[in-house]
Amino acid sequence: MKAKKYLGQHFLRDENIVRKIIDFADIEKEDLVLEIGPGKGALTKYLKNFTPYVVLVEKDKELIPYLKENFTDFLILNEDARYLNLKDILDAARKFFNKDFKKIKVLSNLPYNVGNIILINLLNYFPLLKDLTVMTQKEVFERIVATPKDKKKYGFLSILFQTFFNIKKGFDISPKAFLPPPKVYSTVFKFIPKPLDKNLNFFFKSLENYKKFLTKAFSQRRKKIKNVCPEFPKDYLDKRAEEISLEEYKSIFKKLNNH
Repeated sequence: MKAKKYLGQHFLRDENIVRKIIDFADIEKEDLVLEIGPGKGALTKYLKNFTPYVVLVEKDKELIPYLKENFTDFLILNEDARYLNLKDILDAARKFFNKDFKKIKVLSNLPYNVGNIILINLLNYFPLLKDLTVMTQKEVFERIVATPKDKKKYGFLSILFQTFFNIKKGFDISPKAFLPPPKVYSTVFKFIPKPLDKNLNFFFKSLENYKKFLTKAFSQRRKKIKNVCPEFPKDYLDKRAEEISLEEYKSIFKKLNNH
């Protein structure tokens, strides 16, 4: 079965890389693992050696019969990961495996064309996440971990994900490890949720407003903040968006929301 370009499919074919990803994911025998976009099962076939509790979410309906035939003990769902409801996934897994899971461990070779959308959607279910081990284009990883020193890469994604997660890099992967090979290198990394204390819970409950706040701040990067967000405290008005740190953005957001 050929990869579908419109779905952003690139099938992993290097077995050594597959094993490295599984090792890096650090799966425990009681973990409930949600694999997004299993494709032909390159990663999936190793999961049963670590945990019997696996949910596969695959958008490509042509792959579903193959997955059901080869992974009979796993819960397999034909859904679009951009709109996943992890509460529903958790409920379905509890019924299917007859086990009371509390958290979900996510594993995914994210589709290149919608990876960011999937990750941002998963943030809506932050308290349910144990951690996420994902593979994206190297450039996406660099944007997620960027700081104000990386002016061109630092932005909305950096602040949004660093607010909620500690991010641990695994390793880079050559295009040669895939079929068909993408035009860029990929990076495997892990999102480790920060403790949901009172402070972080404020940002989680204000998630939609926080995203709008960050989107607006970076909407005209070349302009000074006073021309984009005149409501910011005066100390920041002569700065540009990429000159303001993560902690400063969090502090400004709290002040603007009387917190």
